[in-house]
Amino acid sequence: MLLVYSAVADHGVPEQLLDDTMAAQRAFFSLPLEQKMRIAVNKYYRGYTPMAEETLDPSRSRRGDTHEGIYYGRHVEEGSEEAKLPLHGPNQWPDEALVPGYRAATEAYWEATAAVGFRLLRLLGLSLGLGAGALFSALLYAAHDCTATAALQICTDGATWRGVDPLPGCFIVNIGDMLCRWTNGRYKSTLHRVVNTTGRERYSLPLFFEPNFDALVVALDSCVEEGQAPLFPPITAGEHLLERYHATHAGYGKAAAEQAAAAAGVDKQDGQ
Repeated sequence: MLLVYSAVADHGVPEQLLDDTMAAQRAFFSLPLEQKMRIAVNKYYRGYTPMAEETLDPSRSRRGDTHEGIYYGRHVEEGSEEAKLPLHGPNQWPDEALVPGYRAATEAYWEATAAVGFRLLRLLGLSLGLGAGALFSALLYAAHDCTATAALQICTDGATWRGVDPLPGCFIVNIGDMLCRWTNGRYKSTLHRVVNTTGRERYSLPLFFEPNFDALVVALDSCVEEGQAPLFPPITAGEHLLERYHATHAGYGKAAAEQAAAAAGVDKQDGQ
């Protein structure tokens, strides 16, 4: 088993772009709640989420987490075939007059960090003996506000939490749950949390680098010992994501379920 939680430098994302994107987030989240709620998450789960909307660990907390966020991803045209899939649709952006340059900085950051993700996945493929062209997904990596003290914590032994200091210009990279399943637990997702006791606001720019929605996540033959069964049953990436969204997001409800049923060709009728 390999626990992977790393800091990556020399990633090729310009420092100015990191600074511009972080400044854009500060400007947006400084707006009054009423203005932020104008782009509250849509049925594709793109847009703003207020405090306590998300509960990342429902087994330990029922009050919701003390953070707010804005969700965006690769743009998908509304009304297209791809938009019939859950979590696929158009992004929502703040009014340019309220936060000048927000969309330009954020889209440039997304494109630059996605390119880093593909490079990291090629390296992971090589580490598994699969060749440079073998791409796997389900990485999480983030740039953090380096003016804040260590609020990110990791647990590698099931009991002890230790802080991860923010490093200027570096991305913090974690293996995601789906890559853990693909490698049959050889690469393990590291348990982590954020505990901010500074009394100051903290910002981070996480990128969830995920597989195609219909990708089958099943243990690689090279990661399963002869005569042993895989540790995890097969699942599609979409099924896994929807399980997590339903478990952790209070706002991900009826509209998303109806969209998923439509994508699967299910016509739900009254009384059924």
